[in-house]
Amino acid sequence: MNRRTVPLPLLKAWDEVYAQIPALACKGLCHESCGMVPMSAFEWHRIAQSYGGKVPGVRMADGQGAFCPILTTQKKCERYQIRPVLCRLWGVVESMKCPHGCKPERYLTEEEGFELLHYAEQLGMGPSSEQCEIVFHSTVKSPKNPT
Repeated sequence: MNRRTVPLPLLKAWDEVYAQIPALACKGLCHESCGMVPMSAFEWHRIAQSYGGKVPGVRMADGQGAFCPILTTQKKCERYQIRPVLCRLWGVVESMKCPHGCKPERYLTEEEGFELLHYAEQLGMGPSSEQCEIVFHSTVKSPKNPT
């Protein structure tokens, strides 16, 4: 599913979601936050297509869980331009501030973040709102994410 095979209205709808997320001057230091991220079927398929149809296997961290499969060994997002909505919200939602001092143009409220996740869920057959809420609240409580 690339720009040639995805219906144009669907791509425009996703672009509208992404456009609602404020820009963030990312320093690329948040790799410890990159775990298994819930994403919509559309987002997963888009990432898989960018790899020729199959997303790389999950790599395990040293006793700390799994790394996101698109995180490189240099600890950078290999598909940053097409990363999922939840990744785009990291550092931009008030309750998910970047622990490395990266700041967005403006912070989204937690409600605004949930609204974007819910819309993305409906748009792309994504994870349930309950899964997204668990991710939000686990990042808020994380010792690596002071708020």
